[in-house]
Amino acid sequence: MNRDESIDLFRRGKEAWNAWAADISARQDDSYEWKAEARADFSSHEFGNADFSGFVFPGRTEFSDARFMGNSWFIWAEFNDAAVFKNATFDNEVSFIRSKFKNDANFEGSVFKGNVQFGKSAFPRIADFRNATFCGSADFNNCSFSEIVIFTETTFHQLAMFHRSDFGDQVSFTESKFKDGATFELSVFNGSANFRDAVFEDLSIFSNVQFKGDVAFGGFAGIARFEHATFNGEAWFARGTFDQVARFDDTTFNKGARFEDCMFRDGVAFTASHFAGYAIFDRAEFHDEVSFQGVEARSAFTMAGASFSRVPIFNQATFAEAPRLDNVRIQPTTGKGIVRAAVWNRMKRSPDERVGANWGDLKAQRLEATVRWRTLRRLASQGHDHQREMLFFREEVLASRWISDMPWHAHFWFGLLYQLFSDFGRSLSRPILWWSFWWAGFSLVYLAFRE
Repeated sequence: MNRDESIDLFRRGKEAWNAWAADISARQDDSYEWKAEARADFSSHEFGNADFSGFVFPGRTEFSDARFMGNSWFIWAEFNDAAVFKNATFDNEVSFIRSKFKNDANFEGSVFKGNVQFGKSAFPRIADFRNATFCGSADFNNCSFSEIVIFTETTFHQLAMFHRSDFGDQVSFTESKFKDGATFELSVFNGSANFRDAVFEDLSIFSNVQFKGDVAFGGFAGIARFEHATFNGEAWFARGTFDQVARFDDTTFNKGARFEDCMFRDGVAFTASHFAGYAIFDRAEFHDEVSFQGVEARSAFTMAGASFSRVPIFNQATFAEAPRLDNVRIQPTTGKGIVRAAVWNRMKRSPDERVGANWGDLKAQRLEATVRWRTLRRLASQGHDHQREMLFFREEVLASRWISDMPWHAHFWFGLLYQLFSDFGRSLSRPILWWSFWWAGFSLVYLAFRE
């Protein structure tokens, strides 16, 4: 049908439309004439409220450049051939709940100004939403995508919901923007997934998601959590930026995990995560609390050149091979205020009540730091990295000074002398300088009293 015929038949209602669809489908063949007759054309048409619920479209359906000025309903609609909504504009709410797109669905460049519902819809072929704009919430919960899914450079101004969705062979959210966050909880990605350079401006949840193929988040920025997720293919997060706390608790990486050159602006937790393949954190920057407590790594684990603003937690971590810690930079434990707090704490009538009250917190922090440094020293020892082992031993002793090591303990003074004369065995120049100093001093004494 041409455009005028399509609009006229639509105005006659669902029963008349589906009667025509049933008649044309009964005469289905592969001829050009049949395809032209089965085609529905609404391109560039302006609708008020448009109710296509339950409509059956036997052939290609064109809504390109159409405008829906009222509410739109496509509930239980069935598109037996390509459904084209390219550059369409939806001014109000629109619902495609339980719609069936048996062929390609093209929403490229479409603008959804109200809330959108695609819940429980099926896309067995290509679902193309590239460059689309969702001004309201976008509901794709429980959708089924069998083949290619394209959300490249798509903008979601409010919450994007993909809860329990099933994605097909290829999925692309490259350079998409999620301004109000997204949820992919309990979804399954059966093939490769691409989130390169995506931006998550608010909390986005990937908890309990299964990534069965390779997944790329390289260069992404924002806030994301991946608790209990499973990555069966390679997980690529290189050069990504996590703006707030990143959670990977109890996450499984069955192939490889790449976090090189990542920046974690807030805390990050990999507690009880499992790395069956290699894990790379080279040159990553950690600006807050970091926890690898209880992780299990069965292959290469490298953090060469990584930097930590706080001492990372590796308690109870298990490595099949000692992790590589070359050129790791960790902010040393500060001793500022420790001596003053210790002295005031001993003086029961101290006028500085604030310092006395903080003593418990300072002590707890330093005791925890001592344990963390000791764990790092053990890991360096396993990797025969003697330079790092001595460095971590130095920080362990410094963290315990004035906390568990007090001036009335012998090892307090032995540690102080060890630091003074050799920087805990790390300096060759200090013992030489001290030897030269004492040699010159005793030589002067000898010359003065040799008579």
